Amino acid sequence: MINDIFDAADTNKDGRVDIDESYVLILKLYIKVNRQAPVNPPSREVSEVLFRAADNDGSGRLNKEEFLELATTLLGRAGLRVAAYKAITLLAAPFLGAYLAAMACRSYAAAPGGGGGPRPLWAASVDGLLAGLGSVLP
Repeated sequence: MINDIFDAADTNKDGRVDIDESYVLILKLYIKVNRQAPVNPPSREVSEVLFRAADNDGSGRLNKEEFLELATTLLGRAGLRVAAYKAITLLAAPFLGAYLAAMACRSYAAAPGGGGGPRPLWAASVDGLLAGLGSVLP
């Protein structure tokens, strides 16, 4: 993935990209990362600092290996955010759903005519279905 994006950005095919081309590459990488989870790309200023740190030979341009170093640093940070997002989505969301369902059951039971005690959520659904059928059946 990174190699293909680098090769496409290296328009003069000299195997190096300048600071502007590298920022475009970074944005393209983050577009791909955002398919997995919402992650904000670094600012242009942060990208320039990282660019200078990765420019080992001080040429003002990055070869593919230097850009891979830069991309690895950035994607490592983004990877942690993607992992956290996935963990929250896979672990926290079901617990939140169960909590909200329990709260809905308590609200239904506490409502006037709600039956006076906790009831499973499916019971309220069945009651609603039967009431709906009763209104359309002779």
